[in-house]
Amino acid sequence: MEYLSGAPMYNYEVALELKKRGHEVHVISRWGENELRWGLESAGVKCLNLPEGIYDIGFLSQFDYGVQAITRVNIVHSEYDCETPIPYCDGYVAIRPSIKDHLIQEHFIPEKKIQIIYNGVDLTRFKPAKKEKRDYKLMVVPCTLDPLRENFLNTLIALSRPEKQLILVGENYGAKLITSPYAEIRPSRFDIEKEIQQADEVHGILLGRVNLEAYACGVDSYIWNPDTLFCEKFEPLRFKENHNIVNVVGKLIKFTKSL
Repeated sequence: MEYLSGAPMYNYEVALELKKRGHEVHVISRWGENELRWGLESAGVKCLNLPEGIYDIGFLSQFDYGVQAITRVNIVHSEYDCETPIPYCDGYVAIRPSIKDHLIQEHFIPEKKIQIIYNGVDLTRFKPAKKEKRDYKLMVVPCTLDPLRENFLNTLIALSRPEKQLILVGENYGAKLITSPYAEIRPSRFDIEKEIQQADEVHGILLGRVNLEAYACGVDSYIWNPDTLFCEKFEPLRFKENHNIVNVVGKLIKFTKSL
């Protein structure tokens, strides 16, 4: 929870929704002094560096921080090494179908222990807004600027031009990027909806939160494969059913009860 990126934002939304439902919620992580912590604590969620006692449910992401829980569920956000599944969990949540396939094929986790529950967004926050007037199209890319995304980002920078400009929103963690007078890098921000709402297009790798947030804001978005650079438009089915954070948390609770 140090960074304003996909998995921390997911945990933030889930924790707030659980709290709204009357649960006592602790979020255990390495913490930065950022809007994630302030928003959670103002809602009555405890933000801790170490767990306190034994929990009824532990939703684990990347690290388990020594959490003891009656039911442990690992929520897996990607197919990459940073999301290697945590052992000895009662169940696993994949936020897209390709992650479920990866867990079965590469980590030999039984299919019956895995549930696909998609990323969720707060539809009261991410919604359409009036765009500023301008004489060019705007591409917005909210992401961590890292080596995984380097080729994808440089492709978009190379495509930027006077009539189609680019804004990258995120911190640089090792990406070597080319420059263009029509591409700008801005620091990460909590209220990313303000950048997305002004975009004509949003781009991201794989199927991540940025695509869902863009769709909720009425903005077209595109999914890139960071290895092949294949790009396709995001056109979801049953968006509110699958991606409204209220429904996502309901499915998480239902899954834990089934284990």
